[in-house]
Amino acid sequence: MAKLSEQLKYFCNKKVTEDAQWKNVEIVLSGHDVPGEGEHKIMEYLRLAKSRPDYNPNVRHCLYGLDADLIMLGLLSHEPHFALLREEVVFGRKKKKTSATSNPDSQNFYLMHLSLLREYLALEFAELKETLTFEYDLERILDDFILMGFFVGNDFLPHLPGLHINEGALALMFEKYKKILPTLDGYLNHNGDLHLERCEKLLKSLGDFEKDIFEIERGDVKWLQEKMSQNSSVIEGVKKNGSCKLFSS
Repeated sequence: MAKLSEQLKYFCNKKVTEDAQWKNVEIVLSGHDVPGEGEHKIMEYLRLAKSRPDYNPNVRHCLYGLDADLIMLGLLSHEPHFALLREEVVFGRKKKKTSATSNPDSQNFYLMHLSLLREYLALEFAELKETLTFEYDLERILDDFILMGFFVGNDFLPHLPGLHINEGALALMFEKYKKILPTLDGYLNHNGDLHLERCEKLLKSLGDFEKDIFEIERGDVKWLQEKMSQNSSVIEGVKKNGSCKLFSS
């Protein structure tokens, strides 16, 4: 990392000196000698910039990376113009690399516009405008959405046992949230602090659903154990008799 930092410094100095398009560009290099993860250092820089009186609210931000946490961090900034630059991810069996596919110039990139995601979330929770007993605030709802994202896990926290993001956990939480929030006296995220009593009501609602999930999973485990026991009996019979007869009805 120390070598990388030195090379980055050299690259920046070279570009500023030789490339006219870099003449008026402000470059902030935060290397290994500054504690913290890169994305969090970037967000800290952004928060400090927003606190300045001369900050332009229409400035556009673009953050590079594949980490899903960048989506949450971008939403958390509450900036209207925020995009993520992401590499194309190909799932499934990888083909053998050729000279063409191994060329970095052939890598596809995509822009994920968080402003568009904000619009989708606004549509998702629009019905709350008619049901809330307190002021509807999309920015506060986005804060609650990010908080609920913790329940399905991230780099630091495991997901709740019954919430699997690939099994519709987010849709379930949206449904429960839209039913529970009108019965509360405010949002789950209260000025940056977790309101425990309000959050407890949402978790209790999710807990009722998890009980049904646990019963289903318990039945699956019991069935699997019975199958394994039957297979063990068959194997033991083969070992003793040297043969095995299978019958089907």
